[in-house]
Amino acid sequence: MRCCLRSYERTNARVKVKRCRPDAGPIVKRMRVYINSKNRTLDSNGPSDFNFALNRPIELPEGSRGYIDSFVCSNVWETVQPNYNNRFYCTWANPALPNSTPINLQFALNIENIASTDYLATMLTSRLSTLSPTGQGVLCAAEGTSRIRFSCPTLVGEETFTVWARTSLLKGEAGLGKPSGGYTDACEIVGAMTRHLVCRSATAAANLSRPTLTITPDVVSQYINLQPFQTIYLHSHIGTPESYGPSGETTVIASIVVGNTVPGDLVTHHHNGLVASPIDLPPLIGIMHFSLRTWNGRILDMQGHDTSFTLVIDTANI
Repeated sequence: MRCCLRSYERTNARVKVKRCRPDAGPIVKRMRVYINSKNRTLDSNGPSDFNFALNRPIELPEGSRGYIDSFVCSNVWETVQPNYNNRFYCTWANPALPNSTPINLQFALNIENIASTDYLATMLTSRLSTLSPTGQGVLCAAEGTSRIRFSCPTLVGEETFTVWARTSLLKGEAGLGKPSGGYTDACEIVGAMTRHLVCRSATAAANLSRPTLTITPDVVSQYINLQPFQTIYLHSHIGTPESYGPSGETTVIASIVVGNTVPGDLVTHHHNGLVASPIDLPPLIGIMHFSLRTWNGRILDMQGHDTSFTLVIDTANI
């Protein structure tokens, strides 16, 4: 019978993972720490930005590593998120008029869950008809189940109507000053994900130096995505992760695919395919900080709903 390579020595002060026989063969030994934001410390900011304190610190042998398993949280995110994807940018222009200045508009979409392309089209038609500086409405209608057709039937002469995409905004093509908090644009929602959309009158289209197939004042958006997040990221400073986050962070310990869940569903992931990187753990863990964030580093608003997962501590290869 083989002797166990590791054992746990429990005292009133701490739990120590120690080595029994240095000359024994490698036997896998793991400890699991089950973490739930319900048990966060009183100084925590909430269920997506919290401290978790162990009743007794765990002392680990040098070289211990960890990873995240059995992650569970609720999908509580409305399609439109404040200060994330709620701004709509558009421009009316008529370069043929003397001293004409493009009229740039931006407005915030209502913070709510948009369950269909039809509903989104109705919302945009209502807002654009109200805000049109020339009294020329923009008609939006669902094109199939995943696109929107923008129609400007009253455009004449050289008039154009443009819906700006994120890439165009970042390049400065829209001529808009970048807000201090970023554009927080709705491009991913309305389907203008990689290029801006331009409605032109037949005259304006014909006068382009490079002919365009869009010779009517109608243009169809790209694919519409009603899910505000595709991937969310669990961050922590408990050790040294071997990772580099989408915004340059080095604290990502797991990436969680939201998938095709809708508000009210559970987002669940397990070790297979979940780990962003293994974590080189310190010799002693007691109080740990965790946060759940978006691709641009913003802390997710969990609307008071809790998060749970398992920190698996592996000392098998020491």
